[in-house]
Amino acid sequence: MECTMLVNSAGKFLERRSELYNIVSNTAEFRDAGVRLYPHDTIAASFSVIVDLLQTSDLLNNLSEKDVKTVLDVGGANGDLSFVFADAGYETTFVDISKSDENGPLVASLINRQLDSNIRVIDFSIDGYFCYRNLIERTVNFGQFLHSSQSEMFDLVICIGLFYHLKNPFAFLESIRSMCHCCILETWLMSYLPDNLTKVRDVPIAYLLGTGELNNDSSNYWIFTDSSFRRLAERAGFSVENSASEFWRQDKISNPVDIPNGYGEKGYLLLRSR
Repeated sequence: MECTMLVNSAGKFLERRSELYNIVSNTAEFRDAGVRLYPHDTIAASFSVIVDLLQTSDLLNNLSEKDVKTVLDVGGANGDLSFVFADAGYETTFVDISKSDENGPLVASLINRQLDSNIRVIDFSIDGYFCYRNLIERTVNFGQFLHSSQSEMFDLVICIGLFYHLKNPFAFLESIRSMCHCCILETWLMSYLPDNLTKVRDVPIAYLLGTGELNNDSSNYWIFTDSSFRRLAERAGFSVENSASEFWRQDKISNPVDIPNGYGEKGYLLLRSR
């Protein structure tokens, strides 16, 4: 996969992002929806790790003896990563669910119109079992999508900033595995229990968040250890080809509840569908 093109595309998009967000915010469709833009920077948070994973793996250059052509951005928020991949020449599909306070599909569709990026925009909840037909049936995008050549298999799925929001992560992974060759998956991880004394990083367990934990965000459900994160992917039918971890602390202590105070860890897996 040509990562230089991705980096250049990211730079171009970032130069225009504030302008595009301002245009979207002032459209009648956005104002009438009564929603806000997703407030976090998905490019700053994860793009460099995505590029590193792609650059350090030969996996993506050997998919059926062809380059990666089709990309699915799951939980794409405002669509930043989708537009970066589209500008780099990949047939890109964006999936997120419209909510009462945020409407990623609307925002992505409006930016799509401004950039003429021709990404496919899908408004659908992937929190459970689903199939390719479900995605097609929930395509929105104001009639912009023209990728009639897209098959029922994506070369690469990207799932950033979503996994810990899912009530049914195993169902999601099995569903994605059935329709992709490779996947980059990111989530919060924990190396210790909340006491910061009991180390669990190598134990395949998950922590179910309670009300008020992890940024006081009730839409966050699960945090995994590195061991359980890998095992979950493998049990869903993937093989782990590459990985990366980002610790907030040099001593690599992370826990499931105190992330806002610096006890954070992000884990990334590059997966191959078996």
